[in-house]
Amino acid sequence: MRRPITKISIKEFNNYSVKLTIMVTIQKDFERYSFGYYSQDHQMDARIYLWQGDIRVGTIDFIKKGKTVPKNSYDPSPGGWGIYMYFDGARFSELLHILQTEKPLQAHIVLDNMQAGITITGHESVGDSKA
Repeated sequence: MRRPITKISIKEFNNYSVKLTIMVTIQKDFERYSFGYYSQDHQMDARIYLWQGDIRVGTIDFIKKGKTVPKNSYDPSPGGWGIYMYFDGARFSELLHILQTEKPLQAHIVLDNMQAGITITGHESVGDSKA
């Protein structure tokens, strides 16, 4: 039977392996969006811009079927792309539905691995269906 550790000496501590991982996440609230739907573009079907006031905080490109979806990125410069996300073009209507029906929303990106997405930051009751 293991006993709980209540006190640990420096000597004992040195025998343990400790791994600390810090992941920096950028989060941006947004209140509006605008989008364009494209034909004959070389790579994308549509683009959505995410806005907080007059500041573009995010950009989402929807990549055509058969094209490689690029890695997400982050451009914090004034007038830049903001949190730049890429999705397969088939997900356009899914994300547009979220933008039209949910709030408050937030865009986020983890800088260590460039995983990005949209988060619904409000709370919903269990079983709360909008269907």
